[in-house]
Amino acid sequence: MARDFQSPLPILDNIIFNFPMMKSSEVDEPYPCADHPDSAGYITIESGLTAVINTGTVHEYYILGALVYIALHMWEEAQLFLELILVSPNQSVANGFMLEAYRKWVLVSCIIHGRVSNPLCGLRQGKLLINFNRHLNR
Repeated sequence: MARDFQSPLPILDNIIFNFPMMKSSEVDEPYPCADHPDSAGYITIESGLTAVINTGTVHEYYILGALVYIALHMWEEAQLFLELILVSPNQSVANGFMLEAYRKWVLVSCIIHGRVSNPLCGLRQGKLLINFNRHLNR
């Protein structure tokens, strides 16, 4: 069971459009059957359908998802999950998940393109790329 990388694919292959918030300002209906533009209207902490989700939880989901895709040699999907970590909002400070994602992104980029591809738009001009390289060159 520890090497079953196919099982998470039905979950990983679904696109996540948004993450639960504390309270949606646009929705005043508390019931899932009410007319909502998206699931953020009823999947809230108040509804009990989710727990508190923070940046670390989101990064952990995407890094583990990327590892599954890497194990299955699904390089483009792995690169996308790693990029979602790298371009997530931050204070120009790299956390452990971001550093690990950057390391893996460089390797996956080399596998796909034969070289490190151009920096992501979110990293191109920010201090984050400098921070990644500083931490990796230690």
